[in-house]
Amino acid sequence: MLCAGLLAACESDGYGNDNELAGTIIGAGLGVALGSAVHGDGGAAMVMGGLLGGAIGNSIGSRMDEQDRRRHQQAYYQAMNNNRDYDTAGWYDEQTGARGSVTPQRSYTDRRGLQCREYQQEIWIGGRREEGYGTACRMPDGSWKIMNNS
Repeated sequence: MLCAGLLAACESDGYGNDNELAGTIIGAGLGVALGSAVHGDGGAAMVMGGLLGGAIGNSIGSRMDEQDRRRHQQAYYQAMNNNRDYDTAGWYDEQTGARGSVTPQRSYTDRRGLQCREYQQEIWIGGRREEGYGTACRMPDGSWKIMNNS
């Protein structure tokens, strides 16, 4: 979840710190959602999730370059659009050694009639593994939106 959100939000402002800022913001939001999903509506869990997610997102954002984000985004869309449940799509950067994968876990139709998929993904950057879980639903325009609780 964290990784997909990070990738979707990164656009350049020309100052060089966009990846960290986007990672922090997206990670914090996804951490709040994860804290809420794991512990219901508990405010403390949401705050802790937000803080932890922001820190992890910042760390990932500062270490992923544009090509790695593009490779991960391509694997994400390949997995979500074309792969069967538990069929992994991966990527690897020979120059940096960064790699990652996205694995759809379960597909279903939600109460609004949207096609949704739970997924797991991981990114290895600088020898460190970051893992995320989430649920995304296909919007009418064909894009995938990460959902808080589907």
